[in-house]
Amino acid sequence: MMIQNRILSLSVASLLGVTFVSATLCAGTAEARWFWRSRTDNVQSSKQQQMINNGVATGELTRKEARKLRKKKREIAREARDKERSGGGLSYSEAEKIDRKQDKLSREIYKQSTDDDFR
Repeated sequence: MMIQNRILSLSVASLLGVTFVSATLCAGTAEARWFWRSRTDNVQSSKQQQMINNGVATGELTRKEARKLRKKKREIAREARDKERSGGGLSYSEAEKIDRKQDKLSREIYKQSTDDDFR
C-alpha cells in the first residue's frame, strides 16, 4: 500500500511539473512576441523615419531616395500587420524575418545617407 501511494505521489508530482513547464513556455512565447512587437514597431520604425526626415532636411537624401525608403518601410509594416492578423499573431520565424527586413532597411537608409548624392 505504501509503495502505491509513493508511486501515485510521484506521478502526480511529475504531472504538475510538466504542466508548470508547458505553462512557462507558453507565457515565454507570448512575452517574446510582445517584446518583438514593441521594439520593432515603436523604436526601430520611429528611428528609421527620423533618419529619413533628417536626411532629407540636410540634403543627404534626395527626394527620390526618401520616397523609395518610405515605400519599403510601409511594405514591411504592411507585411507585419497582415501576418499578425492572419491567425494567432506572428510566429517566431515570421517575427525574425520581419526583424531582418527592418535591419536591412536601416542599413540601406544609412548607406543612402552617406553616399555622394545630394539634393
